[in-house]
Amino acid sequence: MTQYADSIEFGGESFVAHTQSNLFPPMGSGAYASAGAGHAAFQSSIIYFDLSFHIFRPTLFTSNDSSCFSIQCGDQNCDTFLFGGPGGNSC
Repeated sequence: MTQYADSIEFGGESFVAHTQSNLFPPMGSGAYASAGAGHAAFQSSIIYFDLSFHIFRPTLFTSNDSSCFSIQCGDQNCDTFLFGGPGGNSC
């Protein structure tokens, strides 16, 4: 990167090695975000800096609507977010 990043991605990934399979494995423990801390996967204390070293916190949003996985804020300021799910067919 010679200049700067124009996007940052956080979260998890569930991978299927066989291209003929529509079955996605669980993400994390397999628990949805609503299961809460200690059950769902989480990331916390995420910050980033601009070129002037000002600190920013990311804004949480989901990139897809899936019945296989979920994501939600884990606290009031969304400094922590929870994610995960059981996986399934055609996620």
